[in-house]
Amino acid sequence: MPRLRPIRDWPLSLKLATTVLLLAVIPTLLAAYLNAREVESQSFVRETQSLQRSSAAAARRLEERVGRLRAYVELVAQNPTILAAVPDLSDAPTPQAQARAWDARHPEIYALLVSLRRANPWFENVYLLDPAGVCIATSERATKPEMVGRPYDYRPYFQAALENRAPFVSDVLKNATSPGTGIFVSAPVLRDDAVVGVVVLKVQSGALHEVVADLARTSGSAMLVDRFGVVVSDAWTGTLRDTEDPQSLQFHPLASVARFQTLFEQTRRYGTREGEHYLDRVQDPLPLDPLWTALQQRRSGAAEHAFPSAFGQTPIPTMVGYAPVMSSGDEPYGYVLLGEPAADFRGPLHEIAESALLRSGLVAFGVALVIALLIRRFSRQIVDLAAHARRLADGEPTEPLRLPRDDELGVLATSVERLAEQMRQAVRAEHDARARSDHARDLAEAVAKARTEAVARAHAVLDGARAAIDEATELAPRGNLRRVSAQLQGTALDLAALANADGTLRPKPRRVVLTSLVQELVDAQDHDPERPVTVVADAALETELEVQTDPAMLRRLLEHLVDNACKFTRRGKVEVRISRDGDRIRLAIADTGIGLTARQASRISTQGEEPVGDSGVGLWVARRLARALGAALDAQGEVGRGSTVTVELPAPAPS
Repeated sequence: MPRLRPIRDWPLSLKLATTVLLLAVIPTLLAAYLNAREVESQSFVRETQSLQRSSAAAARRLEERVGRLRAYVELVAQNPTILAAVPDLSDAPTPQAQARAWDARHPEIYALLVSLRRANPWFENVYLLDPAGVCIATSERATKPEMVGRPYDYRPYFQAALENRAPFVSDVLKNATSPGTGIFVSAPVLRDDAVVGVVVLKVQSGALHEVVADLARTSGSAMLVDRFGVVVSDAWTGTLRDTEDPQSLQFHPLASVARFQTLFEQTRRYGTREGEHYLDRVQDPLPLDPLWTALQQRRSGAAEHAFPSAFGQTPIPTMVGYAPVMSSGDEPYGYVLLGEPAADFRGPLHEIAESALLRSGLVAFGVALVIALLIRRFSRQIVDLAAHARRLADGEPTEPLRLPRDDELGVLATSVERLAEQMRQAVRAEHDARARSDHARDLAEAVAKARTEAVARAHAVLDGARAAIDEATELAPRGNLRRVSAQLQGTALDLAALANADGTLRPKPRRVVLTSLVQELVDAQDHDPERPVTVVADAALETELEVQTDPAMLRRLLEHLVDNACKFTRRGKVEVRISRDGDRIRLAIADTGIGLTARQASRISTQGEEPVGDSGVGLWVARRLARALGAALDAQGEVGRGSTVTVELPAPAPS
């Protein structure tokens, strides 16, 4: 199973992209999300306040209408026609016949009441009560003649007008004796500061329903609740209902029925003469105790409640705006409720938040894309720089990295290239120093070895010289003395060559017959029949080839070369070839021995800078002697096929 690579092993571009994602893009998206939620929250607050203002405005509209009704009924109670007729009631007629007789004697009162009802379409009925509460005139005499003579002393509007001696609007928006909704407005007829009658206006239930229907059309759902918490008019799902509609919420209190009864009985203890009571119409409560508690604060507000779309169905979350319809006193007439399903209420707000989040997300995505492209370009340069640095470290040939030279990466690339060049120079310098050190060490070792061999050879020569001198003393042959002298002279030259200074070798040039010198050198060698040493001269040369050089140093040079050729040639032959090319004379010592490698040939050559080392002290001394004579050594050969060492002498004497 593949394992996730550690962060430290991630590519630089991935690290940068992850860093930008963590530090820029994700915080941007988070901020956008929080901003969208904030926009939604603020929009929710604004919409909630708007719903609250709408409910408060609807409550004020009802307050204005009720206020106009109070003023209107007060004007009616002060009508001169009514004031002129009321004194006939001083005998307080109570029988229905007397009430009808009084009504018949005052047709102007009936006409006035009918005109008042017709003047305002809200009015359902206008009637006049005597001080005992008996109806003596009504605008509905044509349709309800039984009302004349009926007592209404048990009605709250009569009791309030009689007791308070002021206009009164019923605080219970339900009619206790009928299923319809209505408002009763009354005013006392005063003469000489005495109540001589009561004028009553019954406002049609349609007036309230009209208000509720208007609110429902603008707000979605609306209802009126009386001050005891019972629903008066219901258009909660946008459709106006009455008490006959099974889906209606009317006659259902917001709080418990027991609580409603307690509140109602504490304020109004009356019913009809037949025993019918307002409490008889109150049905099961709605599950809205929190809303009823909020209404008791008697100020406008808005909150979410689980409100039933229709009574008996499962409640749904609903935003409810509410406001009290206040009377001139401290007690409200009732309450206006406006509602909208929470899903519909929050839906547009959520769409606004999603739109804001989408726009922010698109902006963040665009920013991330641009940053990713910049990171790719930036990291590409860094990757190229890293690869270039690796190739420089590995010593591979590279071309200059093409980066802008005026930014940090360009400066870094230039610095890396300069540092690599300085390191290469330092390595070369160290290699050269090490080579010189090795060269000096090898040279010192060769010198020490040569000196040791030279000393040993000098001792051997001296021992041979003593023996030769002893023998010469006895036999006195001059040839032996000459041989010993030559050996001593050669040893002295070797020691001078090993002195590590060319100034110790000072040639003494004189005219020398080259062919005779070479022949004498070859004749002095120990002859081996399996490896003969011969002299081969170019046919174009004169018999006696003369050169201007130091004979002793030239002889010693050739002795070393011939000895070296004989040493590495067990079988075959060794030839000393003499030739001339212009002003240069060549002496080539060719053998058929083991041969030379290219490295060995370069070490023998006088142009080489390396010490002879394992090539032998003789060749190294030969190279020193050749340099002192102004000659040049050149070696050529092939492993297994012999070698040729050439000495080029200048025809004129060396400087």
